[in-house]
Amino acid sequence: MTANIKVAERKCYINGQFVGSGRQFAKINPVDGTVVAQVHEADRAMVDAAVRAAKAALKGPWGRMALQARVDLLRKVAEGIEKRFDDFLQAEVADTGKPVSLASHLDIPRGAANFRVFADIVRTCALTARRPTTSTRPTAKAR
Repeated sequence: MTANIKVAERKCYINGQFVGSGRQFAKINPVDGTVVAQVHEADRAMVDAAVRAAKAALKGPWGRMALQARVDLLRKVAEGIEKRFDDFLQAEVADTGKPVSLASHLDIPRGAANFRVFADIVRTCALTARRPTTSTRPTAKAR
């Protein structure tokens, strides 16, 4: 398989919208030197807006989402990566220049696995936070 990705325009994703900027750079395939995308470069104001949106998101639907719904959503992302395996593989090869054999056996499966691990961590942290704990930290000695 060769990376046959058309030159695409990649905007910044901020607060649920794709946002363009005045500056762009060419994303070059390191194997053959072809341009695979024109990427919008975020300026300071865009980064600040993205940080504000991320902080607000924690107070929004994700922050209010039930534990099992979060876990289910993270697992759904993993399934989506697996369903679009070939798309992700082509993009990874074009982006990094890695051989298909490496990207297909490591990178793409690991991407899906990461979201399953995130789901397990969300579940574990939430369950651990509910349990009463006893401190095992040594107390400071009086002087």
